[in-house]
Amino acid sequence: MIRTCNNVRALVEIIRHGTGAALLPETMIRAELASGALVSVLPAPKRQICFEAAIRSAERDPLILELFRRVSGLRID
Repeated sequence: MIRTCNNVRALVEIIRHGTGAALLPETMIRAELASGALVSVLPAPKRQICFEAAIRSAERDPLILELFRRVSGLRID
């Protein structure tokens, strides 16, 4: 039976209690993997996903500019 859940933290707890399996980004469950609370059962994909951010050249909204500044420096290892 396949079920869905749109709350990742709730999904992690369900899996930690041994009542399911899921495909989750390693960055979101790194601590659980390190502690042994969760284990990988499939090999990690060899491909990486590249993300790009774009902004209008004439953007003047300070909030948008600040968000873009933060996103442009984001690194996920």
